[in-house]
Amino acid sequence: MRRSSTPARRWGDLFPLPPQPCIDRPEKPPASERAARRRWMRARRLDEAVEESVLALNQLAGFCDASDYPAVPENESQRSTLRRIRATHAQRLWPEQSTVDPRASLCQTLRRSVSSYTSEEGAGALTPYEPGHVSLPSDQSAGVDILDAVDVDTREKLLDFQAHLLKSPEDIASLLDSTEAFGSSYHDPSFEDPETWARFVQELYDSGMIHFSDTVKVINGILFVSKKRTPGKPRKLRMIFDCRNTNLFFRVPPVTVLGSVESLSRVRIPGKEVEGRSRSEECSEPKNCQKAAEEKYVDVDEIFNCLFMSQEDVRDFFYRISTLRIPGLDEYFGLPEVDLHILARLYRSQGKKVPEEIQNLTREKKFANPAMSVLSMGWAWAFFLAQRVHETACAEALPEADLLVDRRPAPRLSPLRSCVMLFADNANHLSLSKHTPVISLD
Repeated sequence: MRRSSTPARRWGDLFPLPPQPCIDRPEKPPASERAARRRWMRARRLDEAVEESVLALNQLAGFCDASDYPAVPENESQRSTLRRIRATHAQRLWPEQSTVDPRASLCQTLRRSVSSYTSEEGAGALTPYEPGHVSLPSDQSAGVDILDAVDVDTREKLLDFQAHLLKSPEDIASLLDSTEAFGSSYHDPSFEDPETWARFVQELYDSGMIHFSDTVKVINGILFVSKKRTPGKPRKLRMIFDCRNTNLFFRVPPVTVLGSVESLSRVRIPGKEVEGRSRSEECSEPKNCQKAAEEKYVDVDEIFNCLFMSQEDVRDFFYRISTLRIPGLDEYFGLPEVDLHILARLYRSQGKKVPEEIQNLTREKKFANPAMSVLSMGWAWAFFLAQRVHETACAEALPEADLLVDRRPAPRLSPLRSCVMLFADNANHLSLSKHTPVISLD
């Protein structure tokens, strides 16, 4: 066998390692044998991980030509090395020489500021849980029913979400057969303390965001990102759910058509004639006469005197939309178990009455899974549904206002007709009258 001389002298009999695992695997079991199929998939994934590590080590050692690699281990040194690589992958161990925990290393990287020119964390940066700083709809006891807040077509699809939102039974069965699709959800490390987790569950319960369920199918984690900080006010954290496993069960939502700067640029503002430009100049050609008669031209200096805009931003909009009346949907939005006895003790220590639901549960069990009662930020369909709720509310409150979105002609503005550009939890109201956008905002 012909090999590179320099790496061979450097590494002796160790490299190159044989890339293919010397283990004969049986054929893939049929789909009916789920347990055997899962074991087969785990073994194959282990073989692939070992092979990738061997190839990487060979290339680092200077053996880049795969034709130089032996088919089987040639000595005890290679056999011992391959056993150690396989054992490390099988146990999923962090390298023994490392002094940094892998999760801590990842968290430290993700929590760095988005800008290298400021010491403050930018909006959207992953942030650890801080009691009292999470933005929650604490002024509500229950959210607005989504079935009463969307159009008829969306309502029918939600009531039969198994047929319209979930993947087909065949796709779900194939998904459950695979062990590679699902991973562990990220859950804020602070919630490893039962007391801290119970205290936060109490906040969610009092805000009408969760209930308790015995039929949870998927457990989701919770993470927090920083919100844009308002000067003079304490910073707030945005709660997001790690719904990656839940999203695997659902189809891809429809494309949500929104407004943008491009759509704003297509809005035309009627106004007075530009000083110095005569109609006779515009009608010098017959084809321009009709156009000049129908259109007026506005000077750039007059724009700010003609167009008025007001803005709205609904705080915690997603968590104000209740999904509780959709049968079975909450099964996909479970949260880790909470100690019910600690939860009840927290209510008593604060001089509050323990909710009846929690009292009944504590008589039967010690732990229970919370389930989301509102739209979960992190669910693939959450933005689409939130946009539908806002569009429906806008159509009912402002029937005379047109929607400004991409891929459609821009609305024609008039003193009595405004337009609105929506984006899930916020909106821009545009009008030629300074009173119209304020009224529509109300």
